[in-house]
Amino acid sequence: MENIFAISESKKAYKLLLILFIFALPANILFSEDLIPYTDSMTGLYGYINSSSKVIFKPEYKSASLFHDGIAIVSKPKDNFSYLINESGRLTKISETYTLLSSFSNGPALTMTKGGFVFINKEGKPVSEKYSVANSFSDGLAIIKAKDKVFAVGKDFKPIFEIPMSPGNAGILRSYDNLYFHDGMMAIQASNGAWGYINSTGVVCIKPIYKEVGIFSSGFAIVENMDGEPLVVDKSGKKIYDIKDSPFSKIQRGLIHNQKLVWVTGNGVLAIVDLITMKEKTLKKTYEIPYGSLPLLLGEKIEVHGLVIDWDGKIIWKYTPNWNPDSNSDFSEEVFNNKYLAFHKGSEYATAQLFTIDGVEIPLP
Repeated sequence: MENIFAISESKKAYKLLLILFIFALPANILFSEDLIPYTDSMTGLYGYINSSSKVIFKPEYKSASLFHDGIAIVSKPKDNFSYLINESGRLTKISETYTLLSSFSNGPALTMTKGGFVFINKEGKPVSEKYSVANSFSDGLAIIKAKDKVFAVGKDFKPIFEIPMSPGNAGILRSYDNLYFHDGMMAIQASNGAWGYINSTGVVCIKPIYKEVGIFSSGFAIVENMDGEPLVVDKSGKKIYDIKDSPFSKIQRGLIHNQKLVWVTGNGVLAIVDLITMKEKTLKKTYEIPYGSLPLLLGEKIEVHGLVIDWDGKIIWKYTPNWNPDSNSDFSEEVFNNKYLAFHKGSEYATAQLFTIDGVEIPLP
């Protein structure tokens, strides 16, 4: 076997030059995913800071998205264009004929244009034909409608398989809002309104028999049967776990990650279930968790209404607002790039406080 650690003298020199080049690069070029949008309290405009609270790009934008794959989307106060901004701050104006609908996090970005939808690259150039219906990429696939047929396509936009559309069969007949693959599975809706799943090879692997369905993660999904009862199924449609004593009806209030389920019950108890061993744990009502709070994935931890816990139910840290909220529900939270946690006052969009996964506050300018 070749010794992968053996380097010739010429290779050593090349490696040294490469290391010197890397360390000579600006930090924002190396770690664009660590650039965080913030709002200037005086102007209301957006800029970007890094995890050390250093201003990388000054607040001069009307709106600013997160960076994905080295690109973010911004707009200026005095025009109606959108711009692509890279990690060095270079702006690329997007043609006014395109309205951006997605980021570049999973592939080419989806835009809306006159008479349809077009995908563009990081230079703002179209890379696909115009489709009458299209959804953004997820799991390497996008869903498009062309010539009255619905297809899953790869990043070369060549059809991989057709999604069935005939009445009585599983098919997307009423809504295009949920056409995304997650963990190799996508929800499909039959003509009677029931939901099932199709896999990434085009096979209907779970027949449409459910009132509501969630996305798959680590082999499992939360669904709701026609009686309104939430349960967990695997990719074959087998019932794995009944969610009992939980009066909520909207399945997105639960979260599955690494084959574990977490959700907030109606009486404010956070429950965690290992879907392999079926062991159950609960975080007792030590803290008031408002009904309907949505558990969020924060790295490999769980965040729910200001509590950051591990998957054993242990509280890691608890958020305390730096203002006097009118009630326990007078703030909302948002996870940035799965590693930063932003809190907002009431219904305000601007970030009031920003933290790392470990609870270290990042001061805002």
